[in-house]
Amino acid sequence: MLEFLKIKNLALIQDAEIEFSPGLNVITGESGAGKSIILKALDFALGERLNSDIIRPNKEKASVEALFTLNKEEVLVKREIIKRSGRSRIYINDSLCTQKTLKSLREKLILYTSQHEQHKLIKPEYHTQLLDQYIPSDLLIKKNNTLEQIRKIQETKNKLKQRICDLDTKKELMGFQLQEIKKIAPKPKEDQILLQKRENLRNSAKLGEKIQQALDVLCSPEFSLLENIFKFQAIIQDITSLDPDFKDILGEIEHTRDIFHDLESRLRSYPVGLKDIYELEQIEARLWELEQLKKRLNKSLDEIIKFQEELELNISTRDKLDLELKEIEKKETNILNQLKEITNQINIARREVSTEISKKLKHELLDLGFERHIEIYFEFFSKKIHLEVEEQRAKIMWKPNPGQKLQPLNNIVSGGELSRVFLGLISISIPEEMPTLIFDEVDTGIGGLTLLKIGKKIKELSKQHQVLLITHWPQLASLADRHFKVHKEVIDKQTYTRCNLLKGKEVEEELSRMAGGGEQGRILASQLLKENKWDKI
Repeated sequence: MLEFLKIKNLALIQDAEIEFSPGLNVITGESGAGKSIILKALDFALGERLNSDIIRPNKEKASVEALFTLNKEEVLVKREIIKRSGRSRIYINDSLCTQKTLKSLREKLILYTSQHEQHKLIKPEYHTQLLDQYIPSDLLIKKNNTLEQIRKIQETKNKLKQRICDLDTKKELMGFQLQEIKKIAPKPKEDQILLQKRENLRNSAKLGEKIQQALDVLCSPEFSLLENIFKFQAIIQDITSLDPDFKDILGEIEHTRDIFHDLESRLRSYPVGLKDIYELEQIEARLWELEQLKKRLNKSLDEIIKFQEELELNISTRDKLDLELKEIEKKETNILNQLKEITNQINIARREVSTEISKKLKHELLDLGFERHIEIYFEFFSKKIHLEVEEQRAKIMWKPNPGQKLQPLNNIVSGGELSRVFLGLISISIPEEMPTLIFDEVDTGIGGLTLLKIGKKIKELSKQHQVLLITHWPQLASLADRHFKVHKEVIDKQTYTRCNLLKGKEVEEELSRMAGGGEQGRILASQLLKENKWDKI
């Protein structure tokens, strides 16, 4: 139930506080007085968009607060809009919330029944929802859950099929790439290891060259340092035999000869030879193979090794995916069979309740002044909810008068018929927990006896649910449990819209104005209040 509405700086409303009651709350006033602003404010509080231009001149922001009672708990909804940015903020019980949260809450708080809403309720989409209120809710929950399961399974299956297709497309290329990699068979960090080894062998080769050069100097046939030292030693011996003063030099020459002789032995025994050269050639060839593989695949060696693992995994996975696809399709078939069974139960249940609902709706429309010969029934048509599953949806067919053809309910063109059919639908379909009904323009295009019947029906609804009614008819306004009047005031050249609760004689005066004023208006107002036993005067 809507208990309290506070509007600040919205359009011509500077500051309005409206306290509603259970039952029927009626809002009246001259055309253009601002009755629609009250509903716009409530709509804004519950999530509808408003342009910042609607903020009262010279004010930075506007706000609307609505206090509801829901399940015996108070819910305070507040929304404000800032002129400069045009942005709005939403609070529920003083906590910031989102539009999505507010939208889901709105459905539990009000049913706003403008002419636009009336047209929505007579469309076939709503007729199936009407029947569904009378069938076991667990069937509908199971159907929705099963559809969601199928949706997720199909999503998984499509991804799996796409993956299989991608693998099949790349299968030949992957096989070729894997064969190339296996042919070379690279090892982790192999190129770095070989480069270091090549560097070491290259240094060893350089050392071998120098050793050979040293041996050539020591033992070359053309010029042998050792042989020349022997010759030199023999000459010095001859000199020493002639002059003993050279004897000490001969010892040093002999010592030098021994040093070079030892050096020759060391150089010849140093481990450098053809084996190192062969290994270096092997390393160069292997590095060339690895480099060519890296160029062809445009990857580093580590990336190639990882790529090989991926290729092997993808190729082995391809066969597994076929098995996985078969399992998913089997699961899909089982759930699809469940959906068919649940949908069949729903179809049967809808047809079973349709007769009862037709009778209820016909009874309501008879109460609202339709001819007793009126015919109403539900016609069913198939609607695919899955490629292999059809659901029976409903649309209401009716013949309001004898001699007319059966026609869809949404072919209504008369405003009076529309309002009455709408009230009939509301009467049989409104959920028990819906606290507040808002009727705006429901009395458009009607009068006379039809107007009285609509008033009676609205009054009956107000005994079970809180009702807010905006009307220009005194016959409807006189049924109010609480009557508000919207009017304008001009103060210091500024216009203000006020919404006042009427009491005592104020009610009779407003009904008189609505009835045309003068003596006739006063008489009609007095008569209406007397007929409705209005005891608040």
